[in-house]
Amino acid sequence: MKVFIKNMVCRKTKFYVLLELERLGINYRSFESGEIDLENDLSLVEIRKLDFALRKYGLEIVFKKTQLVTKIQEVILDMLKNNTAPEAGFPYYVSQMVGYNYTYLNKYFTKETGVSIEEYYTEKKNEKLRVNEPTWSDGFSSQGKSA
Repeated sequence: MKVFIKNMVCRKTKFYVLLELERLGINYRSFESGEIDLENDLSLVEIRKLDFALRKYGLEIVFKKTQLVTKIQEVILDMLKNNTAPEAGFPYYVSQMVGYNYTYLNKYFTKETGVSIEEYYTEKKNEKLRVNEPTWSDGFSSQGKSA
């Protein structure tokens, strides 16, 4: 049985999923970003328990189509991580990496997340810049100027 997880896009969220799978005693064959191949089918009660456990981390079990959102998020996070600047343009790059028309992707992404792909990209880029910003103390030595 395959289970798709919305927002499972980084190591931290993968860790939370693995933690909850272990806690609930659910075995899996393979584990990728946004997708888990379970050894056995889960009952509806087990699916609800897993979904409830994942929601405290901002994750949730989704149906197959919603994994498009996860794939788009992964492409964007990968671009930012590797400082990739697509030569053919951002929309073309995302479209090629995900395998769907960009207009369709953007409409779907906006419907599912409430923000456009570009807005999501800008938000994540700004987060990365804030994390990598030097602090006030980074620019100064611990010794004062001598007079």
